[in-house]
Amino acid sequence: MLVPAPKVGAVTFLTVFGSFALAGQGLGQVPAGVAPAAGPRLELNYQSRFELDTNPRLEPDEQDLTFQSIHSLGIALLSETRLQNIALRFGTDLRMPQSDGSDGSLTEPTFRLTYGRAVRNAAVSLNANYRRRQIEFLEPFFLDEDEDTIIDEAGFSQSDGYLTEYGFGAALETGLERPLGMAYSLDYRARSYTDNDDPSLQDSEIYSASVTSTLRFSEISSGRVSLSTRQAEYTGTTDEREEEYRLSLGYSRALSETFEFDTSVGASRSTQEVEDAGGDASSETTGLTADFSFIKTVPDGTWFGGIDRRLSDGEFRTDLSFGRSLELRDASLRAQMGLTRGEDGEAQTTFALTYTRDLRDGAFRAAVRRGVTVDTLDEEELLTAVDMTYSKEITPLSSVSLSLDVAQIEETTADDQQDLTEAALTASLSRSITPDWDMTFGYRGRVNIEDDEDAFSNSVFVTIGRSFTFRR
Repeated sequence: MLVPAPKVGAVTFLTVFGSFALAGQGLGQVPAGVAPAAGPRLELNYQSRFELDTNPRLEPDEQDLTFQSIHSLGIALLSETRLQNIALRFGTDLRMPQSDGSDGSLTEPTFRLTYGRAVRNAAVSLNANYRRRQIEFLEPFFLDEDEDTIIDEAGFSQSDGYLTEYGFGAALETGLERPLGMAYSLDYRARSYTDNDDPSLQDSEIYSASVTSTLRFSEISSGRVSLSTRQAEYTGTTDEREEEYRLSLGYSRALSETFEFDTSVGASRSTQEVEDAGGDASSETTGLTADFSFIKTVPDGTWFGGIDRRLSDGEFRTDLSFGRSLELRDASLRAQMGLTRGEDGEAQTTFALTYTRDLRDGAFRAAVRRGVTVDTLDEEELLTAVDMTYSKEITPLSSVSLSLDVAQIEETTADDQQDLTEAALTASLSRSITPDWDMTFGYRGRVNIEDDEDAFSNSVFVTIGRSFTFRR
């Protein structure tokens, strides 16, 4: 077990709330520009989905027409005032029938609590979450809180069992309008698998904490000092422990009304310990990190770019990028090109292109990108993805939509790893039955290619649902 991790978490947690207490001289003041209170409200969301699928688990060489109905219920208690907001959410699904042949049961319970309080000179936020899901219904890709694509290795598994995720986080900022500002953060995330025999799926616990001090020299320049740590433990057929410590100094300045830059330099240290049937092994990596980025504003958009050397997955990686954003009358375009290279690997080309357009009766979006991301075991992967969406309003009560998503994963650190490819095509027709009820008819086709084995699925579905809002 990681002995230092709980100690770091406890100390940082006390530091956060101790500093918040010291910063309390402004906690009763209403910050300028804060929206008026919305008041407490209760939201209920209900949806039933009836689906016929030829291969719901996307297993190779498997074609078995299966019917299931999924009844989802979501409850949210929300409250917003001038100083704070709080949200408590609960959700669950009833799947009928279950994959094991049972009549059905409540699955995928989800709880999430978020709290935020902002005043003139300080802000604090808290969050906690719990979720339990069946592995066979997991998707391989999802977005984290930073809107980055994360690869979930459990989404490519055809195994049984459950995945339980839970965690909490806290953040505090003080001195928001003063020459000296402080920011503290603490985060804990855990994933565990039960009733599962897939050796590639590992339980994980991750602690992270950071402290950042910002010194504002003037309205156009500031400096900062940041100290952070991350400690992780992965348990399964192979037990692995990681510790990372980072210290950096940064400086940002606006050279003109249209050009600004940000730069930082620091040092990072990472230690890794691996224990498996072959014995124990350990490694340590230490070195300098650096980052420089700029943005230039022009009448129709921006130019931007930068270079970054960071410690990731136990090795140093360097990224170089340059791009342009273009704002048109009813459309926008963002293009970025770059290179990425690991310490012991070859340089890889990265790029991102996003085009969005507002139509008279709909919208269109297309994006393609290639870059290094991480999976839920914090291992780097090279991801190439394409997604397109198109929506059109037929009448004031009905609309159609079409979406295509394709993604390919390549290992960046192993030569014997097979590529993984996932694709999905969805077409749907939605219509408002009454002012409160909506219905959608649709088709979804999926393909999963892994280790030269192809899996295909075709499904048709109907959903019906509505939302209720109760205010005090």
